[in-house]
Amino acid sequence: MIIQIVGNIINARIIGKLSFVDVMTLSGVGYRIYVGSETFNSIGAIDFQKDQNVTLYTSLIVREDSQTLYGFENIEKRDLFESLLGVSGVGPRTALSIVDTFSINDFYSLVEKGDYSSLTKVSGLGTKGAQKIILDIKGKVDLNTPEKKSNGKVYDGKRLQVYEALISLGLKREEAQKIITQMDNQFDDVSVTLNDLIAQALRSR
Repeated sequence: MIIQIVGNIINARIIGKLSFVDVMTLSGVGYRIYVGSETFNSIGAIDFQKDQNVTLYTSLIVREDSQTLYGFENIEKRDLFESLLGVSGVGPRTALSIVDTFSINDFYSLVEKGDYSSLTKVSGLGTKGAQKIILDIKGKVDLNTPEKKSNGKVYDGKRLQVYEALISLGLKREEAQKIITQMDNQFDDVSVTLNDLIAQALRSR
């Protein structure tokens, strides 16, 4: 399973409704990673510079005739993509379109409210499909966790970056959330660097 790619962008292109970036890792292995338009723009792929570094959190879809990597700028979007793939009838393109259309908070907010009509804004997704997604996700996901709350504190900025770093280092979500909560006041100190915060978080285990 390939869950993260770090390397330099060597090619990027938009073909129809799909975008991809070709990333060369430091070990000399190249990957073609399909991304949504939001990710494509946020990582600067549209006008990338030579040897521009990028980190993408990835999901590998294996079929009989292909192996395709989909990439996202953070872990939460990657995880939502994979949750959507678990809904019967939802394929990678539809899942990618949903993740590309809604922010994490907006998506879980409409799931919490049962707002299937907003989901139908996604190209190719009808009313029945949207209702099925909401019912399925609502039944599987705890909407009270910090990164899914629509009316409480959400992770952003350095909080989100430290949280993602902890998850990528193998910590369980519950443990990472507890550490973030314990460190809450430190995130507002502009003199503390991201590396310092990550180090502090690891010491708090």
